[in-house]
Amino acid sequence: MMRVHSPCRLAAVWPRSRLGPPQLLLVFISTLLLCTTGHLGSCGYDYAVQPHSINFTTIPQSQTAVQGETVVLNCSFPIVKLGSNYPVPHLEWWKNGTRIVDPEKPTKENIARGFLVSQLVIDSVTEGDEGYYECIAVDGKKKGDKVGEGRHIISSPRAYVQVVCKFTVILIV
Repeated sequence: MMRVHSPCRLAAVWPRSRLGPPQLLLVFISTLLLCTTGHLGSCGYDYAVQPHSINFTTIPQSQTAVQGETVVLNCSFPIVKLGSNYPVPHLEWWKNGTRIVDPEKPTKENIARGFLVSQLVIDSVTEGDEGYYECIAVDGKKKGDKVGEGRHIISSPRAYVQVVCKFTVILIV
């Protein structure tokens, strides 16, 4: 018998005689860990949200901004690299429960040293930008996946962006 420990601290036991050559053993172990734990999305993903680190390393912070200023929200999340040829997970930004898909509010995202990092930039904020923002980590999805497969979603705590009016005070003496 061979005992394999996954990152989720789940022990998988499989008879050595059924595994075949060492190359197959490695592929089988990768597949077994992904399939039996259920924490990394569908089997065969290259990158995945770390199942044992469900905490964001950087979370969006609540802010108060004056109309016309720039607001920057940051988010980062630990990921694990599993292989190649599959989509990389990504971070999505949501405002008041609706996904932000707006070219006026650009996002920057990259993978740096085992972390998925994203930044939402809101230039020239207005009262319409006020609200609750959250960052959501989503595993990649392969072509051919059925609806509901390959999407492991974890949300950050929400941050409130408050926009105050810019005004001028004139003192008459």
